[in-house]
Amino acid sequence: RACREFFEWDETVIGRNLDDVYDWGTEDSRVLTVSGTLKGVRDEPRRRVYANGRIVEWADTAVRDDYGNITSIFSMGRDITDRVRAEDLVRVNERRFRAMVTNIQDTVLLVDADGVLLDSVSMRSPGLGYDEPAEFTGLPLGTFIHPDDRHVAAAMFRATLALEVGATAWAEVRAQRVDGSYSWLEVAGVNLLSDVDVRAVVLTVRNVDDRKQVEQDLAERGRRAQAELRERLALVAQVGHELRNPLQGIQAFSEVLVHEDLAPRSAAAASAIGHQAYALRRVVDDLLDASQLELGTLRVRHEVVDLESVVDEVVVVARQMARPGVTVSAMPIRQSVRHALGDPARLRQAMANLLSNACKHTPSGSVVVEVAEGDADHTVRLSVLDTGTGIAAADVERLFRPFERGHDAERASIPGLGLGLSIVTGITAALGGTAGAAPRPNGGAVFWIQLPLADSLSDTSPEIADPRAEVPHRRVLVVDDEPLNLLANRFLLADLGAEVTTAASAEEALALAAQRSFDVVFADVHLPGIDGFELTRRLREAETPGLVIAIMSGDTSAEAVRRGVEAGADTYLVKPAALADLASVLRRHRD
Repeated sequence: RACREFFEWDETVIGRNLDDVYDWGTEDSRVLTVSGTLKGVRDEPRRRVYANGRIVEWADTAVRDDYGNITSIFSMGRDITDRVRAEDLVRVNERRFRAMVTNIQDTVLLVDADGVLLDSVSMRSPGLGYDEPAEFTGLPLGTFIHPDDRHVAAAMFRATLALEVGATAWAEVRAQRVDGSYSWLEVAGVNLLSDVDVRAVVLTVRNVDDRKQVEQDLAERGRRAQAELRERLALVAQVGHELRNPLQGIQAFSEVLVHEDLAPRSAAAASAIGHQAYALRRVVDDLLDASQLELGTLRVRHEVVDLESVVDEVVVVARQMARPGVTVSAMPIRQSVRHALGDPARLRQAMANLLSNACKHTPSGSVVVEVAEGDADHTVRLSVLDTGTGIAAADVERLFRPFERGHDAERASIPGLGLGLSIVTGITAALGGTAGAAPRPNGGAVFWIQLPLADSLSDTSPEIADPRAEVPHRRVLVVDDEPLNLLANRFLLADLGAEVTTAASAEEALALAAQRSFDVVFADVHLPGIDGFELTRRLREAETPGLVIAIMSGDTSAEAVRRGVEAGADTYLVKPAALADLASVLRRHRD
């Protein structure tokens, strides 16, 4: 059959001379085949490509009789076309792969379980100045790592050894160049020790010096831009404060007039003044908001928040993010800590970030939300406890910075930019609270935010339609260095039935407080000499029973609110304060 396909032979060729029926191709081919075989020289198999494109490998043997005489020639041909083509394809692919590997910028290293270099499939070192990675062969790679980064490299390598086949751990470390300096490398590790064809840990190494330089340049530019923005915001805040002081007088006097028995025309004019003062206040607020948005600071509301509602909502969402088998739940919340002062939307955002962080780093076990008293008076702490990979105590502060992530390889291998915890810090700071974290004794971590309880900063009593209704008689001290503000507040508080005394400085206020008893003190922040925060602190140190202190200021920053709380204020009123705001303070009672 083969002879028919290749030579178009049939049985009639039997007995005929081979030269008559076979195309030798060339005379040399005939001579080599016949004479070589007749002489008893058996060459290696020879190949021939026929007109149909097929390739045949021939082997020729001389057949001898018992006396050693050649009686015939035995030739066997084998069609090796498919094998040759497959071998050619393998060679082409091998050359292509070698060319690709030789010219890639990454270095691929094969390392044993002890971290000793076995081989490299790339001919480039990662920008370290060495001629060949072979210079590292037989040496522990840790020898070339910067001393400060060796623990990072070791943690990454341990994590790689613990990974399943195909999973990747990575880290960024500095490695020593041939000139003694250091370059930044990004290293990704895959454990193929169990692969019989590899039996090594595969490390892909890339030089990231250029990227690090760009990151440093961007960070420096960002710091300069942030400094410039802070200066601009400080200027805008100062302008806003200066505008709020006259607005306090305008709004107060308009409210005084509105509650007088005026002629219709005068009453309309007084009402219009009040509306325009409110509109101007909104303009000032919008100006501050625009500056804070440009700076990246948060604008939040301060109101009573039902923590049970917030926790229930974020737990439901977190259950969708948790890994299979991980339970997400919340402990029952006692009534005494159910309500906090804050911004419901921002608080939900902060808690969602904490729960997302816990779910990412908890491969098994549980994530639990707990609400309890804080470690400071009149505060509540919302904690997220997990049984995950845990954190190092030394890393806690750094984790709350923007773009920071854990040093350990497992945390580093989890997707994310490292912004969630820094946002939590920004939100809690804006709400006058704090955020923190700590490792748990038996594994895992706890992250928390701590906020003022609802009754520590604001009035939680029902809203009253007429601000002058149900206001008890109070002895009130008003402290402000602006005469018009003193006069305006005297008028408003007198309308509320209060017995009003005024002081133009903190020193004068302290002297008056030493001579007589007051139920309520309204204190401006920006006073000559001792400021309103220090005045509040000293009044609290006097331990006057039942004294309610309200700070009044045009400064709307979270830092000012925080300082007021720490000084001992019961509430923080933003100028211009309305009649209803003053009435709300007069209704307060302090145990």
